[in-house]
Amino acid sequence: MTNNSSLPALRRRAFGMAVVQLRNARHLSQERLAQLAGIDRSYMGRIERGERSVGYDKIWAIGDALDVSFLELAQQMQIEFQVLQRELDVTAR
Repeated sequence: MTNNSSLPALRRRAFGMAVVQLRNARHLSQERLAQLAGIDRSYMGRIERGERSVGYDKIWAIGDALDVSFLELAQQMQIEFQVLQRELDVTAR
């Protein structure tokens, strides 16, 4: 199980992984997604790597650019979060 101090980093990483999965499913480059969302490409890269926290406005912009609802984005993030948790659990053993 994940300790509370690592939860924010894990959540950022899960969000980034969700964005990458959805972006790849739509055959978009990182640069094109950033452009559609109105976000600098290097900032988008940091989001995808889980290095940056993202506010609601940017989350909505990314979802709109990916043509997914907030709920779909959250569901994908939950899937990625569970994958990361399982990986951490396996590594901790």
